[in-house]
Amino acid sequence: MHTYRLTPPVLAMALFAWLAPLAANSIAAPTSQHATGVTPRSASEQSLFRTTHLLAAGDLSAAKDALHHAERALQQDALTNDQIARTQAMRLLHDAHQLERHIKQGDADTQRLAQTLWRKSAALAERRAAYLGDAWPRMLHDHPVKSQLIDARLYLHYASIEAFTAHNQSAADEYLNLAQTHISQAHELAFQQHRPVMEIVGLQQRIAALAAAPPGQRAPQQFKLRRGELSVMIDQ
Repeated sequence: MHTYRLTPPVLAMALFAWLAPLAANSIAAPTSQHATGVTPRSASEQSLFRTTHLLAAGDLSAAKDALHHAERALQQDALTNDQIARTQAMRLLHDAHQLERHIKQGDADTQRLAQTLWRKSAALAERRAAYLGDAWPRMLHDHPVKSQLIDARLYLHYASIEAFTAHNQSAADEYLNLAQTHISQAHELAFQQHRPVMEIVGLQQRIAALAAAPPGQRAPQQFKLRRGELSVMIDQ
């Protein structure tokens, strides 16, 4: 794992490159993959993307079919020894079953629930991609600091989704706490391995400040910036 030497100009350029594709993304239901700036990277994410799109178009029958595909894909996603991936896939599967009931009942919050589920599946797919598919055991062994940063980014992403898509502030706080736990573990591991820790400490403080802020004073851009900083460190 390379050392974290992030000068302000380098960090600014890296964050710009990371955030640019997200600039057009909003919490509204997507109308196309291009419009969201997100390319599906797993069968479950792709099916949930399609579910959300079809719900927005009012095609409930096709949305149910897409959701069934997503449920089968999530069942496959859960067949892993990666505890975090398995736990989160099972939770998404549970949420997919709930979404199916909401669709049948014609509930008003169906699209919001679908958006939340799809965005979480995208965050989980991002984590899997960072672990190079199923190579997570090697990552845990060879790059333990990077592994903790990857999981911190996942939970920070989940916190943002809960705060601004699901509008569930208590869940957002829980995921922020998990993000802080993982970045603290990254700091401890880096210190034990005699690796530079200043950048981790700085990010740790900024995430702590975000967690301590009242929900009304948090903004989506703050979460994106912190995730961007984590991505820069992960990609080192």
